[in-house]
Amino acid sequence: MLVFLDESYDDTGSGQPRAYAGFGIREHEYRTLVARVYKLRQRYIVGGAGMSDDEKRQQRATHLVTDRDPDLLEIKGSILLSNSKLRGHAKAGAEPGVLLVEGLLALLGELGATVFGALQQSGRIESEPEELLPLELSRCLERVEAWMREQHADGAAVVVLDRVNDLRDRDVSEKMARFLFRSQAGRRMRHLVVNPFWVDSRTTAGSQLADLVAHILMNSLRPIHDRKDLDWLWRKVVALEFRSADQVTRGIRKLRRPKAGGS
Repeated sequence: MLVFLDESYDDTGSGQPRAYAGFGIREHEYRTLVARVYKLRQRYIVGGAGMSDDEKRQQRATHLVTDRDPDLLEIKGSILLSNSKLRGHAKAGAEPGVLLVEGLLALLGELGATVFGALQQSGRIESEPEELLPLELSRCLERVEAWMREQHADGAAVVVLDRVNDLRDRDVSEKMARFLFRSQAGRRMRHLVVNPFWVDSRTTAGSQLADLVAHILMNSLRPIHDRKDLDWLWRKVVALEFRSADQVTRGIRKLRRPKAGGS
């Protein structure tokens, strides 16, 4: 199994909500996902090189226009679900960026993807001393392990993360290995490949879709006055979350705020 996770955070609104979120999918279904994402890109993204301003303006009614190679335009929630695009969609219901997001979420559902997320809204919640990892990531891995143990007991999940820089990526890799081998919680996670795989999100469809999932979930943590109107997309994402057979464990968890005074 492949599990694409993305870290999402808000450095403009109050509270700085953070999230590790994404989805799990079977390896053979991922190939199908990439092919169908490519088709959706062709449908909604067009290259504007050589177009006049009037031609670009006309194309923007039905397409995202880029002066770069359309195949290289990175799918990002902060861009496709900007406030201006959402306002345009609310008026006409035909904003291409929003329609692309709807199509991508529909693909995740059709191909049996399962959503996970650990979210918090109180500035950085530090790692618990025993756990070694940021709490958002360890709690997300906890949910992935529960899913694997219940639905894919004979398999192992490869965690795929978006590359940031060598120093930071190496630090997360080392902490994840220590967490899985040294902490009590980590030693119980027998269905996770120890080393995460690092990829460039600009060329990895799974990482770009994980970014959409994280962006939509994170939005629900913002103060109401800063929150985008993404309720209908949030419902689509939550409908894909893991739910254990006994309904005790769910794929998405909101982490508690620390008590006043840090206790």
